[in-house]
Amino acid sequence: MKPPKHTEPSIVTLFRVFDSLLGAVVFALLCTGNGMPFSSFVDASFMILFLVVVVFTYLKVYRTWQVESILATLKVIVKGCLVTFLILVALSSFLSTLQNIPAQVFAMWLVSWFFLLILTRIGFHWLMIHRIIRGTYNHNAIIYGINATTPQLIRWIQNNSWMGINVKCIFNEQSSVKALYGIKVIRSYELMPKYVRDNKIDIVYLSLTDVNAAKADKILKDLSDTTAAVYLISDILSYDFVQNARVIYHGNLLVFSLFDTPHQGVSLFIKRLEDIAVSAVGLVLVSPLLLLAAVGIKLTSPGPVLFRQWRYGLNGHPIQVLKFRTMTVAEDGYAFQQVIRNDSRVTHFGKFLRKTSIDELPQLFNVLRGDMSLIGPRPHAISMVDEYRKQVPGAMLRHMIKPGITGLAQIYGTRGEIDSIKLVEERIRYDQQYLKNWSLYLDIKILLKTAVILFTKEAY
Repeated sequence: MKPPKHTEPSIVTLFRVFDSLLGAVVFALLCTGNGMPFSSFVDASFMILFLVVVVFTYLKVYRTWQVESILATLKVIVKGCLVTFLILVALSSFLSTLQNIPAQVFAMWLVSWFFLLILTRIGFHWLMIHRIIRGTYNHNAIIYGINATTPQLIRWIQNNSWMGINVKCIFNEQSSVKALYGIKVIRSYELMPKYVRDNKIDIVYLSLTDVNAAKADKILKDLSDTTAAVYLISDILSYDFVQNARVIYHGNLLVFSLFDTPHQGVSLFIKRLEDIAVSAVGLVLVSPLLLLAAVGIKLTSPGPVLFRQWRYGLNGHPIQVLKFRTMTVAEDGYAFQQVIRNDSRVTHFGKFLRKTSIDELPQLFNVLRGDMSLIGPRPHAISMVDEYRKQVPGAMLRHMIKPGITGLAQIYGTRGEIDSIKLVEERIRYDQQYLKNWSLYLDIKILLKTAVILFTKEAY
């Protein structure tokens, strides 16, 4: 028996083809309008066709219209257009097929293609809303069973009325309430199969939390005698841990990946390529600054130039993180005392290095050799991690990926001294958010924001 396959709605496939073809055709028309011969832009048009498919798929532009709102759809399309454009600009510096095309053609193409995409999405959304109002795509639904997820499901349906789903009633044999969120509750299961047939129910949401195997089998057999679509909901899905779970198959077995790293396969290759390229270029650019910082440290205080501290790395394995020494001591281990505001151990030159984050630049060597990444959770001293992991659930999940020089937590104002468990929880929340939503676009965004705020917030 073969495992079930993932299928996407036809409308998503249509948009996947339409977006890429539109990008290529608009580009070809603009080239033709500027008097360019066909042979000079045909390769570039095919490149755009391929790039749009890859970039838009990678950024998850393609979702069924029943999942995302129009604003969320437009937002991700903007990202997709900009990333595609930036890749083309980067490729044009060393590909002859793109070098012959004037810059104004690329600019006109981005604007024209972007507005056509937006117009088609808005038009499609208006059409679907119009049809829902007319009743063409209205769906009648019922819910069987009540668990922790049921109120969440009802609120989502009620807050997204544009989907056209109308929950007629809830069947629950053990219920002590007559209605939930204004929806009638019926306490007899025996009435459900007939109700589904007589009331033209299109969707049945099943919550089988307290149902044994025999009862579940009977429910599914009864519903198989109808034409209603059946969806299983579970109270385990209400936990934060599974909000972004991936679905994978082990043979015929459906498996939810609850805790997992986003850096696997191609993503791992992309992440490592990003780290090597940027850290290598970065080291070349800042090498004079590294030399000046080293000289400044030696002239202003006795001791080594570099400070090596053991911290948790990928999968919780200890790594030695490099920093410029900014204090009169080089503490490590469980006797480590965190730096605080106006710490007397920090040298005058060290204050400058810490305020400008120059003390972190040697970590580019950590990135180049693979211990760290440019973007990721900041590595904390092992003694600190061992302390707060006892108090903050999920604290070690941040170590499923390599620690970074900067990260989501740092650009949202949680740099510097950790003076409370609340701040630890806030940092970990940002780190977990990065784990769930990692993309090359997010890394670029964090790098750019880090550059902007580098001299505006002081770390101690």
